[in-house]
Amino acid sequence: MSENREIVLDTENPLLEIISPQEDEKIDVSKIFISGYTVDKNLDKVFYKINDEDSFVLISEQNISNVFEDGEMKQSFSVEVLPAFGNQVNKITVKSIDKAGNESLEVAQID
Repeated sequence: MSENREIVLDTENPLLEIISPQEDEKIDVSKIFISGYTVDKNLDKVFYKINDEDSFVLISEQNISNVFEDGEMKQSFSVEVLPAFGNQVNKITVKSIDKAGNESLEVAQID
């Protein structure tokens, strides 16, 4: 007996927006709060990195709120980051990836 499968072509990148910190915002670098949201029908994961670190850090599910709205998954995220002592933070990058591998990047340059 054969199994029927539905194949969905997804070529759209997720919508991604960083709400905080805002571009050119002056912040206390001992604690940084990164928040925003991402929207996609087949959303998978959200990551962040500070400055030009080699790799992204996965934002854990406990820091993500899922809402299914207008046929799409909207994930609001909020995470507190403690930079290494003495490191200056100039840039925060957030990456959203859907299950098809499409991705979006948002960057906030901060002071």
